[in-house]
Amino acid sequence: IDYAGLFPPASLPLTHALEEYENFLQCADNWMLGRFIIPAGKLADLPTLPEAWHFSVLGRGGSSALELDLSCLKDFRKTQAASADVFEVRLPMDVFASSSNLLEFINSASHQLTDKNNMIVFFEVTLDEAWRENIETAITTLAQHNQNMGHHNGFKLRTGGVVASAFPTAEQIAHAIILCRDHNLPFKATAGLHHPIRIYNDIVQTKMHGFINVFGAGILAHIHHLTPEQTIAILNDEDPQHFIFAETHFAWKNLRAASEQIKSIRQNQLISYGSCSFVEPRADMQKLGWH
Repeated sequence: IDYAGLFPPASLPLTHALEEYENFLQCADNWMLGRFIIPAGKLADLPTLPEAWHFSVLGRGGSSALELDLSCLKDFRKTQAASADVFEVRLPMDVFASSSNLLEFINSASHQLTDKNNMIVFFEVTLDEAWRENIETAITTLAQHNQNMGHHNGFKLRTGGVVASAFPTAEQIAHAIILCRDHNLPFKATAGLHHPIRIYNDIVQTKMHGFINVFGAGILAHIHHLTPEQTIAILNDEDPQHFIFAETHFAWKNLRAASEQIKSIRQNQLISYGSCSFVEPRADMQKLGWH
């Protein structure tokens, strides 16, 4: 779980979020803790931090802003022992006017971030009325880029937010998972995955996706080459009893994934998800007896 305490709904001040993250690094569940997600513009506000700290940097988005972000990264590396090895950026909508525009943007950003700064880049797509085509275009173009350049950059999907409209459908999530599987792309999610199993939330008045649903569906889709319909069924399942954890495997109903298969997929394909809370996901798993 990448820690996104700076972002809604938590929206913690930087000092408070850093204190929280430091406490999480010391807790027994620190094996579940990923990187601290920080906007590039806030890197200069960080105190001096130890080598154990790892950051995922959130770009402003757009070609013109990349130079600002790179300048912030350069200053960060001059003063910090901590690492910033992941960069997340939203693809500008205008690059989808042609595949050559999109490839040019990805090539340029990757050259600056991957080749010169040794970072893995996750590119995010805005989910509008052209979501299906844009997801497919982004993933196929990114896969082409990775193959040509020997990179391992990935695709990022927004899985929720503070309003109902920010939550994608199960069909949209399944579409992204399957395309990333078919094109061997790393996948990460962000926002909305506070609970392990899909549940209705009164505050946002919509169904919130579960992180066990999303990552379980992704793992099983990889292993069993599931169809979109099969993947959607796992994403939509609200019964915790259908999800089984054992020492040697994870299963959803009659579909099983061995521990070694899960380890490989989690390291290379289904990387992480960002959450403004590191407490809620663990508390919910404790209630289900999974932690």
